[in-house]
Amino acid sequence: MMLTKQFTFHAMGDHVLNIKFEDLLSVDINTKVQILRKRIESLTISGIEEMIPTMNTLSVIYNPLMIDIQELQDKIKTIDLSDIKNSEEEKTTIHIPVTFADEYAPDIAWICSETGLTKNEFIDILTSKDYYVYMIGFIAAAPYMGDTDERIRFPRRKTPRVKVKKGTISIAEKMTNIYTLESPGGWHLVGWTPIDVFNCRKSPPSRLKSGYYVKYDPISKEMAENWSENLQSEWDEKWHQ
Repeated sequence: MMLTKQFTFHAMGDHVLNIKFEDLLSVDINTKVQILRKRIESLTISGIEEMIPTMNTLSVIYNPLMIDIQELQDKIKTIDLSDIKNSEEEKTTIHIPVTFADEYAPDIAWICSETGLTKNEFIDILTSKDYYVYMIGFIAAAPYMGDTDERIRFPRRKTPRVKVKKGTISIAEKMTNIYTLESPGGWHLVGWTPIDVFNCRKSPPSRLKSGYYVKYDPISKEMAENWSENLQSEWDEKWHQ
């Protein structure tokens, strides 16, 4: 491990350099991760093959036949992040249509019983803010987003579900997520979006990336179940031009 004033270097095998910031979940720290990635890209360092940002780390995958780890570290150490501000990252907000019909949000009733909120109050709280995408991963670019309101924070379910529908909106602790594929899951299910957040046939395959923001916008059950390419085009024209 090598320490700098800004981050630490950790060798992960013979071709991955892990760059770690302070061990906190914060937009400020994650913004530094995003900006460090961009500034490394601007150096056009020969031998770097890929960079993977996470909550508070940046993994740099490199070819050891083209650059050794010490040279890579020395080049990255020349980058100064002391001047950055969150405003340096242009804010990109993706609007996600969500139905909160009971069959698509089976855990809202339990959340309301635990908090004393009504269903409409819960929906208002969840949809009242934008959520920062800290990272995408685990399965098919699933977005890990925060931070949820303290009034609706709960630990993961004690017993995960075996199958969760693709497009399901979920919450756990400070985070919210969208299931990009049908999969098992232990988060609380609170809604469903008909849009493809991830589609392997498209380029890029993910609508979201780390550093983006997501805004949940309520739609009716009927609109969600009858979603079409035309509705998607109208939605994108309204929100994403």
